[in-house]
Amino acid sequence: MAVACYDEVITRFGDSNTPALQVRVASALANKGDVQVQLGELALAVACYDEVITRFGDSNTPALQVRVASALANKGDVQVQLGELALAVACYDEVITRFGDSDLPDLQECIAWALCKKGDVQVQLGELAAGLTTYDEVIARFGDSDAPALQERVAWTLYAKGDVQVQLGELALAVACYDEVIARFGDSDAPALQVPVAGALSGKGNMQVQLGELEVAVACYDEVVARFGNSDVVDLQERVAWVLCKKGDVQSRLDELALAVACYDEVVARFGDNEALMLQERVAWAFDGKGDVQGRLGEFVAAISAYDEVVARLGDSDATDHQVPVNWTLFKKGMRQIQMGHAKEALHTCEEIERRLSALTGNEKIEFSWRAKCMRVLALMVQKKRRAAMDAFRSAYAVFVPNNETIMNEMLHFVPELIAQGVSERDLIEILSSDKEKLDTLVPLIVALLQRAGEVVRAPVEVLEVAKDINKDIETRIAN
Repeated sequence: MAVACYDEVITRFGDSNTPALQVRVASALANKGDVQVQLGELALAVACYDEVITRFGDSNTPALQVRVASALANKGDVQVQLGELALAVACYDEVITRFGDSDLPDLQECIAWALCKKGDVQVQLGELAAGLTTYDEVIARFGDSDAPALQERVAWTLYAKGDVQVQLGELALAVACYDEVIARFGDSDAPALQVPVAGALSGKGNMQVQLGELEVAVACYDEVVARFGNSDVVDLQERVAWVLCKKGDVQSRLDELALAVACYDEVVARFGDNEALMLQERVAWAFDGKGDVQGRLGEFVAAISAYDEVVARLGDSDATDHQVPVNWTLFKKGMRQIQMGHAKEALHTCEEIERRLSALTGNEKIEFSWRAKCMRVLALMVQKKRRAAMDAFRSAYAVFVPNNETIMNEMLHFVPELIAQGVSERDLIEILSSDKEKLDTLVPLIVALLQRAGEVVRAPVEVLEVAKDINKDIETRIAN
């Protein structure tokens, strides 16, 4: 309906030479492009923006120049969505080349946007130094401006610059950038500036976690909650929920388990009934973290209940970025069920993970297929069905991928756990030796098992050292 209205404006007045009508036509074309972006019709949107540029690109009328600059910037944004990053940078550069010397406030906003987006794309391309240079240009051009839209761009640019310096390992410089956001804009009541301030405070906290300054990090997270905890702005609510989850994670690392649970509970109390998806994601994170802590406290029933909340909130989503954490939560739930001796329930959890594999792709799909099969082995061992457990281990070994570092590390921990559960070394050696290609990647593990079976094994010193560590792990698990 909206597109039809815009088309009528273009049809009626598209040939007019009257500046006011030309502005209407340019706006209709641009708005039509915006609607097509919302509809996912990206190629059609680019065509609309191109028509604005073609029709009015040579105009000296300020209002038309603004429409052209916006069309160029919007075209660049669409090309980012299409993965055409070099073309996007070219669009942003054209905005800067055409209008970079203008004093017109609306054009300056377009220039600032184009520079920010150009920097973001350069970072996405891995051109971190170039990205920093572009961000510095935003700050140099507009850092002293009182215009709210330009201040917003400067705030986000400083924040983005800090994030890049994190990637470069320049943590002190990153903290300095975050501090500058806070110093410049921390007293603002404008939500558009409060959001990057909250991001800077949380980013500063994250840096302090990396530096091992955990108590200082908690203080940063607390400041976010103190400043913005009562806000109704969804982006600020999401940030508050995020820092509360992070605070809980840090307190868990500090072994302040009761305080960690209290943090996770605060997320649930504040945002548990909020229907905004990104807040439900944070609530799910809080339940997951709470379940982990309750597991450490030996409160397995409560932990499983918390894990069930994660699945209830995100489990019906087809999005991979939801299904991966849901499957992790199910895996942890199954392992707790095994610890409780609830093998039948754990087998049901295995089946639930396997039903969800179709929503995963790539390494995630391979890894969770492997984990579900490993969990089945352990559940069958709890049921004292050793023959069935060994058949299940053969099935797990069939999906074992030696060149997947994650699965390899898990195998080196899984086999010692099987020994601790009473599986014989000989049975494991037989299964692991059934695939020559995989066997060649598991030599230290095979050596450790042979040594435990009483054989004297000659092997390179480095292999024997790894085998020694594996045997220590086995003895520790048996003792516990």
